[in-house]
Amino acid sequence: MCDDIKMQYARMTLKKDFDIIIDALEFELMEDINSSPDVQIAHKEYDRTKQQYSEDFPLKLVSGTIKVNPNYLDMNIETHINDNCKNVIYTAYHEDRKFHDFGLVDIVIHKEINQGMLTFSALISIDESIKPDEERAITGFVCYGDMSSYENILNRIFILSIEEIHENKVQLTEDNWKDFLNPQWEVV
Repeated sequence: MCDDIKMQYARMTLKKDFDIIIDALEFELMEDINSSPDVQIAHKEYDRTKQQYSEDFPLKLVSGTIKVNPNYLDMNIETHINDNCKNVIYTAYHEDRKFHDFGLVDIVIHKEINQGMLTFSALISIDESIKPDEERAITGFVCYGDMSSYENILNRIFILSIEEIHENKVQLTEDNWKDFLNPQWEVV
């Protein structure tokens, strides 16, 4: 029996030959949206209550894993993230059943631990109320402004599974945050 272990991520087939990695909370969201009378209205309603990104959010050092959607395993994900996914807004669907935006300022990719999964550390700008807990990581994904958060879930290439927000006694900046990385983390 696996009563003590909670599964957060699963592989979900959207259509033939197209799978995504989905968080359990996102699956619940999809079921709610897909059971509504008008899916187009329902998924846009969730963005009306979204916590928008603010430049006043504090900078935090985080770490976790990057999980690549199965259809993008042939892509050089390190290059893609470094060239296209830094200094952009990400979204997370949190336990309060709302979307929350945060900013990815910088990222260091450490090592591949499995095909389609790499460890990372990052400097993010995030609201203080959003925290991972012992059982759940924060699932972040790039937020493309021309799509709803729901559409971003369906079309994302990867997710950031933020497993830890590190406490720092020193104020983090874009210049000093890498000084606080664990020296045992291997950089790709």
